[in-house]
Amino acid sequence: MSANSNRLSRFWQELKRRKVIYVITVYASASFVLIELVNNVLEPLNLPENLSTIVIIALAVAFPIIIILSWIFDVTPKGLEKTKPAHAVKEEKAEVVVTSGAWRIATYVSVVIIAALILFNIFSRTGIAEEVIDYGKSIAVLPFVNDSPDQENEYFINGTMESILNNLCKIKDLRVVSRSSVEQYRDTTVPIPEIARAMMTGYILEGSGQKIGQRIRITVQLIDQNDRHVWSEQYDRTIGQLEDQFSLQSEIAEKVAREIHAVVTPEEKQRMEKVRTTSTRALELYQRGYNEFLQFLYNDDRDHLSRAEVLYRRALGYDSTYVDAMCGFAFVISLSGKFDSCLILSNKALSYDDQSDLAYLNRGWYYFQKGDHKAALENFDKSLDINPNLVPAFLQKANIYNWLVYDYVQAIENYEEAILRDRDMARSEINLYTVYDYLAFSYVSAGFGEQAKPHFLPRLVFDGDSAGYYHRLALAELWLGNYRKADLLYLKAYDFDSTWLPDLRIYIYDGQLDAAYRWAGIWEKYSPGWHIPERAYLYWNAGKKKQARDLLAQFIKRGEQSLQESWLGVKNGNFHMDLAPVYALLGDKDKAYRTLDELLQMQDNLPVEWVNIIKHNPMYDQLRDEERFQKIVEHVEARYQAEHERVREWLGKTGRL
Repeated sequence: MSANSNRLSRFWQELKRRKVIYVITVYASASFVLIELVNNVLEPLNLPENLSTIVIIALAVAFPIIIILSWIFDVTPKGLEKTKPAHAVKEEKAEVVVTSGAWRIATYVSVVIIAALILFNIFSRTGIAEEVIDYGKSIAVLPFVNDSPDQENEYFINGTMESILNNLCKIKDLRVVSRSSVEQYRDTTVPIPEIARAMMTGYILEGSGQKIGQRIRITVQLIDQNDRHVWSEQYDRTIGQLEDQFSLQSEIAEKVAREIHAVVTPEEKQRMEKVRTTSTRALELYQRGYNEFLQFLYNDDRDHLSRAEVLYRRALGYDSTYVDAMCGFAFVISLSGKFDSCLILSNKALSYDDQSDLAYLNRGWYYFQKGDHKAALENFDKSLDINPNLVPAFLQKANIYNWLVYDYVQAIENYEEAILRDRDMARSEINLYTVYDYLAFSYVSAGFGEQAKPHFLPRLVFDGDSAGYYHRLALAELWLGNYRKADLLYLKAYDFDSTWLPDLRIYIYDGQLDAAYRWAGIWEKYSPGWHIPERAYLYWNAGKKKQARDLLAQFIKRGEQSLQESWLGVKNGNFHMDLAPVYALLGDKDKAYRTLDELLQMQDNLPVEWVNIIKHNPMYDQLRDEERFQKIVEHVEARYQAEHERVREWLGKTGRL
């Protein structure tokens, strides 16, 4: 044991004598410094992403070579010499001091550099240094400026911008903000960093153009989120035929993608370079029609929609195979309830171009309206395969998962994707804070109220709607079964706006019948069509059973008819939840149980709201102690809990908890 210890001690002394320990220390320090420097300059200098890996491998390979060389050779004042064996060495203390001092200085310098790098990383990661949000490969294409002397050419400039944007949308590796989102920045002087923050994009594309006869000039410049110029170019072209115009637009889009380092697949390149129509007049009419459609979205003026329909129809008169015009026309007439015609036109469009994202989007819309959510989802997914930035597809998928299928992971993911690409606050049909509301209620339905709360804020921040904000918070607490909290929040909403009345269920489910009767009188006076089951229960509880039966008769008739037709033809369980407690209150147990059984057969996942309705609604009191009802309650709770845990696991994995 002693002999082994002596050998180990002598070996250690020999390592120090040959300065191998110093070499290891300095090499490790220098390697650390080099790796940190590479990591810090990788992105700013646009270096290859795998450079850090290459450096680490090279340093690892060189390490044993450096150790061997340090054992064999030594750096002395006379230069590089082979290290003498220990028995042949005479004491040369002065020389040792000199060389040892050099190594110590190198070591100290390395330590100082390492400490500085560590402090820099700590400060930057903890927010002591200024935090810069990296929005990644994402872009907003601002409205192009029309430099033409003829203002009639504005449709051409808008169409050029739209085509470049649509081409960029085809790239899966790039997130693109919708045109409706950037329209608010037309003719404004808002600074680029402010636009980038509002649009949550890493890059902004500006452009201008003019058209005189067949001669066009397009100027574009790419700017990053910090207002740094990345790239610009001017294109002067003679457009002899439409192929030249489409080629220019795809060329610009591909150049922008390269500057952002977005990967463009061969399939995406082929879609971008596709010639949409060979008729100049058809293209012009389509672009004018699309501008009218955008005006309809902003102003909710159906005159714009009527003009869009006429222009799309006229475009098809010049080119009956023009797929974009066909899809635009199909969607416009679907808004007038002509869903079958929409499907026929969409199928026809796909017969001309099976890579039309708009045709699949229209078909998804058709099946959604007809209540076939499975077919709707299939078509929305196909549209997103072709156009990974198609906001309406994300939004419609999210609505199906949130309100019809009750798959809250999918709902949250698709709402978030829609929000990232559509930053528009101005449209009258649906605005951004409404989508945030939907996202919030996805969290609530899965039982995650705290995660929902931040998503209610946009309504307050952007619309100043305090009553609407508190009303939604109150509704969330109601769904979660927190009735006292819901009461306080409803009263706050009512204080801001007396048209926001509290939901009667919070008082009935919580046993506060005096308050329930008081608010029921106000509901009956101002909104007699609302809260019919709850008002009927209060009549019943007060001994006015005839009035309760009369009130429920029409409600049951409408509800049973809806079970056959349902909203948009989709049976999602809401009408079952409405009718089952009514049957129970009236003593028709068979219908109550049958309705609840149908509900359980219909849905695998159930929202937290339904759990609390079945557990706390006193209209079920006649069934409450029966074994069959208790088993139904157990099934409802189990299905909700399974979805809740699935969502919890996903939230944890994705850092949302």
